Amino acid sequence: MSSRSFLGIGLATLILFAWGMLMHVGLHGGLEAITIMDASQEDQVIEMVQDPEVTLSDGVYMGSRGIFLVVNTLADGTDVFSGLSFPMVLTVQFIICAMVAGFLAIVVGQLREKSIRRRATLLGFLGLAAGIFVCLPQWTFYGFGWKLTVVNILDIAGGWFLAGLVLARPQQNRSSSVTDPSS
Repeated sequence: MSSRSFLGIGLATLILFAWGMLMHVGLHGGLEAITIMDASQEDQVIEMVQDPEVTLSDGVYMGSRGIFLVVNTLADGTDVFSGLSFPMVLTVQFIICAMVAGFLAIVVGQLREKSIRRRATLLGFLGLAAGIFVCLPQWTFYGFGWKLTVVNILDIAGGWFLAGLVLARPQQNRSSSVTDPSS
């Protein structure tokens, strides 16, 4: 893999990270895809979950009447479900984006004689397929709202398309300079 390919993976990582932040902060918030409880509601739910007659340990719970509950007793000052600090969550997310960018670069590298736009569009369609495969079952089985489902699918499909624009550039240069041995 050339230094240009590694640069493409680095740029694709940044694009995936920034696009994901835009989707989760901007679109989630703008569409109110996830309802945020006010402090008094949250306190009531915490009291209920910690009631000795009900006590639920950390985990994911699903009831037969449509209740879907994630319980995670967080340490003071920890504001995310994983128990990691927010800066650490961002670091882990960046690593995840780098891994995805690397896998997408492998896919783009296998596409010969395609334009940058066509390669990026293919990655966008693969992202759409992946988003539908992962996110629609969350809507149908677990009752995740349609707004959340749409935002999550757009996050994957849009991010993969944008990453494809960057990842296809080094491949375009490489494929135009290499002659096809079969011809």
